[in-house]
Amino acid sequence: MRKSSLDRIREDIAMAIRIEISKLAESLGVFVRDCFFDRHVLPTLITFRNAGGRISELESEIQRQRDSFRSELLQYLSVAQADFQRELQERLRRLLGRQLLSTQPSVNEASLSKSEAFGMGVTDSVARNFTDAIGLAVTAAVSTAVGTISGGIGNTLGIAILSSLGFSGPIGLLLGALLGLAASGAAYWLGRDHLKETIKKWRIPAALVKIALRDSRLQETRNAVYHSVKDKVQKELEPAAPQITNELLARLPNNLVTGHISSVEGERAKR
Repeated sequence: MRKSSLDRIREDIAMAIRIEISKLAESLGVFVRDCFFDRHVLPTLITFRNAGGRISELESEIQRQRDSFRSELLQYLSVAQADFQRELQERLRRLLGRQLLSTQPSVNEASLSKSEAFGMGVTDSVARNFTDAIGLAVTAAVSTAVGTISGGIGNTLGIAILSSLGFSGPIGLLLGALLGLAASGAAYWLGRDHLKETIKKWRIPAALVKIALRDSRLQETRNAVYHSVKDKVQKELEPAAPQITNELLARLPNNLVTGHISSVEGERAKR
């Protein structure tokens, strides 16, 4: 029974962490889509579609834009990491307040407001002791775990997101489709790799580019950039859920956890 109750606490904490990770992933997916693809890549692709040109030059321009976007991305990540930590800490405090305090009358009373606590005979110092114990444990656990996830969220996600914006991602697939269309009437006897590099240097007429970079294909790529970044962030941060959970349970005052489990088991025994 004791293990089962602890497992439920662990699962609820992990779920709260996954919710905040999902919110962060959503935020970063939208940011990269709107601030990188819409503002930089899309105008470049439309200009290329209208004028035609060399795929090699288009690749170089998009690479330059990706490199220049790095500083903007890292700046946003700095703010996003702070928001993630603050919101996760607040969510976990509320969760633990409900789970650990509700089954212990003296502690539950201590979580009341100052006026309510005074009316019930609970001193300010008792209230502060219990709420501070949870607050300090949550803050320390989240800060420690977030700061050690592969060198920190900012560094980890910056690398992961930029890699997803490379030519192996959605933008690369779009350019690959353009390259394939240009190669469809070419002489494949030149050899696949040699042909690929040769065609990149050809000047592709606008009429042909418009077929590959039609509006529907650009919209598909825009959506794919969003999903690619979102999925990448979630994949990078999912391992943080058990790490933060373990850190938090290890830092909580033992009497709070064991007291909660004993209260739960006692209620079950009465039924």
